[in-house]
Amino acid sequence: MVHWTIGPTHKQRLLNNFNKYKDYDRFDNLIMTDSVEYFDSLSKKENVYIVHIDEIRKDFPWSIELEKLPNEKFDESKYAHEFISTNVKIPTLLERFAFNWELAKNYCGFIFMNCDIHPVFDDEWYKKLEKYFCEPIESHPRFKELGDLSNRILMTPGAGYYDIQHHSFLKRLAEDINNKYKITDSPIKDEFFCMDGNFRTFKFPNPESIDKFFYLINNVVYDSLVNSKEEYIYLTTHSMWNGHSEYIMSILFNLLDAKVFPLTPEFGFIKSFTFLINSYPEDRFWNWGQNMESSMIGKEDFINKNYEKLKEYYFNHAQDFPY
Repeated sequence: MVHWTIGPTHKQRLLNNFNKYKDYDRFDNLIMTDSVEYFDSLSKKENVYIVHIDEIRKDFPWSIELEKLPNEKFDESKYAHEFISTNVKIPTLLERFAFNWELAKNYCGFIFMNCDIHPVFDDEWYKKLEKYFCEPIESHPRFKELGDLSNRILMTPGAGYYDIQHHSFLKRLAEDINNKYKITDSPIKDEFFCMDGNFRTFKFPNPESIDKFFYLINNVVYDSLVNSKEEYIYLTTHSMWNGHSEYIMSILFNLLDAKVFPLTPEFGFIKSFTFLINSYPEDRFWNWGQNMESSMIGKEDFINKNYEKLKEYYFNHAQDFPY
């Protein structure tokens, strides 16, 4: 499992999850963060690796310079003010450096989880997931049209395709990227999968494909920030993030003929039985929106201002209200 987290409220959420839910112990866990010391209490666990994000990307100084992190690591109010008063944004695609981790090739699969998700397994469901990641998968039990899966990168979950009429730039960018990196000789299809950034899993056919995937993503991010900023403007423009990871991933999956499919129970993926996906507006207290009043003071102030609305939000999302 890969956990890429910055910001005091999100780091605290992840730490609380580790302390509360035992199913993290079923997996090896890589925590990439901007403050390793925040997770000192987990450092003695044999299945937890805690790595500073700047250490894992030290060979790419352009990333440290251009994919900047907030300076504030602990104070909620200062962290919020930095987001509002500067041009700092969340560099979501820094999660790609998990594929550059020194132990990455020891694994056949990766589960990327934001801190609003945690694992909930019993032995039966875990065995299904383990089989999916650790044994060859030749075909999908429900989607036979996906063809032979044994030598392809697999990703789940996907949520349908982008409307190519409104996202025609995806094909244009795919053609530009393919012309530069010679990824495929096949015609580029009008099929660009939608996906959510808070939960993604990757299954690789072999260790070499992990390296290939990392360097391809890394090169495209570099191009979008340095070489081709104007041409790749759609890949960097966003209100909160400095890289549109969904667009970039969708383009690369198309070119690599990777296979994307929904949560599949036969493979051990089913919401609420294997991974519980929650949502916590108070963790993004400075810009949550959605009919709630923001706070520049911190999480507790946000909860006090929006207590009844937050309580209703939790109820509507079938979450236990802890306040």
